[in-house]
Amino acid sequence: MAKMCIQCNTLKDESEFYSKQSRCKLCFPISRKIYYEEHKEEILLKCREYRKKHCNDDGYKEKKRTYALTHKEQRKKVLKRFREKNKDIIKRQHKEWRSKNKEKLNRNQRDFTKKNPEYIKAIKHKRRIQESTLTENTIKLVYEDNIKRFGTLTCYLCLKPIELRKDHLEHKVPLSKGGTNDYNNLAVACQHCNCSKGNKTEEEYLSWINGG
Repeated sequence: MAKMCIQCNTLKDESEFYSKQSRCKLCFPISRKIYYEEHKEEILLKCREYRKKHCNDDGYKEKKRTYALTHKEQRKKVLKRFREKNKDIIKRQHKEWRSKNKEKLNRNQRDFTKKNPEYIKAIKHKRRIQESTLTENTIKLVYEDNIKRFGTLTCYLCLKPIELRKDHLEHKVPLSKGGTNDYNNLAVACQHCNCSKGNKTEEEYLSWINGG
């Protein structure tokens, strides 16, 4: 049996509609998105009011904890799908939050360092051992080859010329992930790329910035 979609004005088979919906399966999610954008503040306000009324009692919290414990795998899959679908939004939100909460982040880092001195000491000791195999000749060769390749000192990640004193010797595979101080694992990066890359590998970082 055929049915008319009120959004695209196309006559379609009933199987192409959700039960009791007047919009087809293609138009329905689009219309929901449009409605949400047009009534965002109103919807969020209603959600907040509902949570205040129904989500603060101990019974609800216990149900939530029980559900989380009994549906671990299912929640992991849902969260993974959400993160993959909203990479750019999540990245932007994280960046905005970090820029607004620099003091809080620095304070948390200082507190963690004070509370875990042995852990910090162990990390530094491990790093010193790893860096002890790095020779001056290797570093010199990495920088010389970078200039030969690009004509001027250039970041191997963003391919932009590096400003004076903003150069970093970079491990393509981080020491924390089993990387070495061998020539083939070293490159020159700008300060921004090196700090953004963190403990990602070269492939992970390039995939991350390209939204892959």
